[in-house]
Amino acid sequence: SHALSLEGESNDLTMIKSGILASSLELFGEATKSSQAINELNSPETNLNLELQGIFIAEKPQRSSAIIGENKKKGQLFLIGDNIFGKGKIIAINEGYVLISRNGRKERIVFADHRFRTKENNTSLLNSGVNENQIRRTENTPKAIVSKSDQKIVKTALENNFTYQANIKEKILNKPSEALSDLGVTRVSGGEIGYKIDRNADKRILQAGLQEGDRILSINGQMLDNGVAEQDIARQAMSAGRLRVEVARGERRFFLTVPVPRKND
Repeated sequence: SHALSLEGESNDLTMIKSGILASSLELFGEATKSSQAINELNSPETNLNLELQGIFIAEKPQRSSAIIGENKKKGQLFLIGDNIFGKGKIIAINEGYVLISRNGRKERIVFADHRFRTKENNTSLLNSGVNENQIRRTENTPKAIVSKSDQKIVKTALENNFTYQANIKEKILNKPSEALSDLGVTRVSGGEIGYKIDRNADKRILQAGLQEGDRILSINGQMLDNGVAEQDIARQAMSAGRLRVEVARGERRFFLTVPVPRKND
């Protein structure tokens, strides 16, 4: 089994060509320009059926890790050097993507919300002549559905999921304290800052890599002290493509990057 470790050899973090992420990295003094970063970003996105669900950026970058799932299943935690389901070896983990070696070439695994969107970093899409909307429609089409009853089950599940997402987004924007409490996240009291993950935490929070007792200190560089309005934090969270969360676990601190559903998803 893989365990999150925050100790190891030091190495430079690479710069990401993304407005939100680049500014966040520069804020923490971690953005580093290098030819290696450019080469990594020029690597094509993998066509493997893998889903990047979360990224841990450790204080020692070589000990960073990522949560990756296969075929829409629950993700597993992988470290640099691990072989992902026997399909490719992780050679680097950076903000926004995981670099793997597959059959002698480098490929990137990116967050689902980022795939086929950043055209400047996706030469394969630019050169293919395929319409972007056509790709999205193809990706969203349920596969291996035979009977009408199966289609009805899938349709109902999708509708319920969309309704749930719409309701929780509205609640987060209008009643953030109540919404966070429903998810098992409560504001820390007693002079400490941030929010704590309690024993009733929603399973999706745990799947993102957080654990009971973890304390969230900041989101996208915004410290969660008592002077910050929860609604302001909620609006920022829902408008961002993904969140860079600073987490305290005991005496350790690390960053976790997780995707966030957009308002129009």
